[in-house]
Amino acid sequence: MSDVTYPSILAGLQDRVVWLDLRVAILDTILDERSEDMVRAAPIIFGPLAGSLLHDVLLTIAKLYERGSDRSIHKLVNVAEQQCEEIQWRYPPSAALFAGNRKAIDEQEEVLRSIKGRRDKSIAHYDKQYFHNLLKLDEDFPLSSRAVIEVVRVTQEILASHTRALDGSAAISWSAFASVATKSMLLVLAAEAKQRRSQVPDEDDESQA
Repeated sequence: MSDVTYPSILAGLQDRVVWLDLRVAILDTILDERSEDMVRAAPIIFGPLAGSLLHDVLLTIAKLYERGSDRSIHKLVNVAEQQCEEIQWRYPPSAALFAGNRKAIDEQEEVLRSIKGRRDKSIAHYDKQYFHNLLKLDEDFPLSSRAVIEVVRVTQEILASHTRALDGSAAISWSAFASVATKSMLLVLAAEAKQRRSQVPDEDDESQA
């Protein structure tokens, strides 16, 4: 018997999206707090760490919406609809729920195209067309942080609709905690960097000594 059942698909996707939500919250906070002083205080965070987080987020979203995969949002909706009579629902869903899920996905199609394009052409592989021209990547696969966050929110809403129907439960989001913790860390790093700079003797003072 296959272990790819509706409850197992839903549980697996929920686990992935909980961690995705945390990573998106951390990345969004880093981008919001970016300034010259902040970059000077924590160059590793605003450089390679932020870039790695972005790549991880895009790869995860691309996998969540991989058509043909047995563990994707598309598969979840299809299995729920096809096995609707066999699944033991707490609140049996109507056809409108599945139609609403697909409509929400369709509305994110352009963003998902850009995410998958960036994955295929620049992250998972180095396409020769973009290897020396990252500006063309931005032109062909435009993407903003707001758009990425919206895809994650839509994904959470789809999963929440299924969780409510299956057992009446609701997922907990830790994104606010992650955002506050990240901002606090950045402020501490900035304060420490400022203190270190204040302890460095001024060149004018040294010349007069």
